[in-house]
Amino acid sequence: MNSSFDVCVIGSGFGGGVAALRSTETGASVVVLEQGTRWDGRAGSSTFQQTQGDLGYLTDILSLTAGYDLDRSQASIVVGGRGLGGGSLVYSMVSLRAPSFVFDDPAWPTEVTRAELDPFYGRAEEQLGVTQIQWTGSHPEDDFRMASKRDAAFALACENAGVSCDPVPVAINDQCGNLGWCTTGCIRHGKNSVDLRYLQPAEDLGAELRTGIRVVAVEAGTSVATGGRRWRVLHKPAADQFADLVPTTNLSVIEADTVVLAAGAVGSPNILLSSAPNLRGGISGQVGRNLSRSGDMLIPVVLPDSFDLDGLEMMPGKIIGSCSFQYLFEPPPGFGPNWQRFIIQPMMVLPALSAMLVADPDGVTPEGGDMRQFGVGQKHLMEKWGSRLLHLGIMGVDGMDGIVYSTAGVPTVSFNNSPATNALFEGARAAARHIIETGNGGKVLPTWDQLHGDNFTIHPLGSCRMASGHEQGGIDPQCRVYRADGTVHDGLYVMDASAISSPIAVNTSLTTAAIAERAMALMPAMAG
Repeated sequence: MNSSFDVCVIGSGFGGGVAALRSTETGASVVVLEQGTRWDGRAGSSTFQQTQGDLGYLTDILSLTAGYDLDRSQASIVVGGRGLGGGSLVYSMVSLRAPSFVFDDPAWPTEVTRAELDPFYGRAEEQLGVTQIQWTGSHPEDDFRMASKRDAAFALACENAGVSCDPVPVAINDQCGNLGWCTTGCIRHGKNSVDLRYLQPAEDLGAELRTGIRVVAVEAGTSVATGGRRWRVLHKPAADQFADLVPTTNLSVIEADTVVLAAGAVGSPNILLSSAPNLRGGISGQVGRNLSRSGDMLIPVVLPDSFDLDGLEMMPGKIIGSCSFQYLFEPPPGFGPNWQRFIIQPMMVLPALSAMLVADPDGVTPEGGDMRQFGVGQKHLMEKWGSRLLHLGIMGVDGMDGIVYSTAGVPTVSFNNSPATNALFEGARAAARHIIETGNGGKVLPTWDQLHGDNFTIHPLGSCRMASGHEQGGIDPQCRVYRADGTVHDGLYVMDASAISSPIAVNTSLTTAAIAERAMALMPAMAG
């Protein structure tokens, strides 16, 4: 196999897919290295499953990084995607531009604004096939664009509480059957994932897509002046689970003039931290810091019996089809003093997963110490599943209070709630009570962190964030990796959610793609 390329892309999610396609379109030789396997329907790919009895394969398409604090008895957990297409294999398709106020945060470089990013948002939306969900439609061929009954129930609850609710733009196509299995991999390929929309076109233009590969480190290559490449990418088979724990000499090498790290908000800083001793000039001390959870929170609620839900079930429809943006911009009348910036999205959650996450609606309060999550109480919960239980997904502006550590190439994560993060969570709970309890007479249930004290995210960002200087972030405004002295490594980039400078309060996929589109447009070999 060829071991020398113009561009080597490490990771294949929303950043890596963009880098692969845009590089290949210029005529560059490109290789994409992905730890997981193919799921895109082409030769050699695996097949998604869509019954709760066949979900063992989720260990193949989900990545999990965790850390545990013995002093606080708390776990910190980051869940992502693994496989060709990265996080897009398990994302909910919601494709939102970050609100303009996000870029007022001084963490962002002054040249990166919402207006400056808008053309690149547009390019990503076109490539991903983003379309707008609708409340109603008159033609059967528009069914794939329709909001679900779950969305309608949430919209009614919002209306009764005086809170706005709107359908959302999503990256789907007319193969969508509203089956509700979007985040476990769409068996119909009705979800416009990165493998379908970016990587297959790149492959058709000549890019090599290599799966089952774990990248260990990046190091300086031989002299370009003597015909060599600038970078060496050291890698091994992903199946070698223990090779990171011991010194390894039998590594394969790919040489490239340009390396794009797109391994995610845990993977990319882990590779950089592992590579730092062999990178001339090192890296910024900010790499691995400023890890944000995007304010991720899941609030289970029970709708009141007064709702006529007419056979509402949680499974059919999109994972997310609607959202209240009210709290991003101003609190609704009568909300109270706990306003923070966040969105609220009603989410479909598999019944089996809900049974693990949610306390019995008629159980004892957290102060009582008995939430009856199992046994008779859990059966009572599942009886309510069909039409009364909703899960409200929160995303907002948290305190970026996480860290990625790397020990012998193995990453761990740790979150320690800052006052900003605690205020966000309290504001979100207050909003849920305002909508569900005050506005409708329903019931808000305890969240996972209240029951167990653990911290989790499925939308991590910021661990290599863009910044105007190396003392504020890990990469420059063009996504080039900073050296320890503030200069940049030519040809070494980070393009994934770790590049996002501050919490954006909405789903991260489109902003990740837009930042990568911008970086590729500014890359010297791609300009003009």
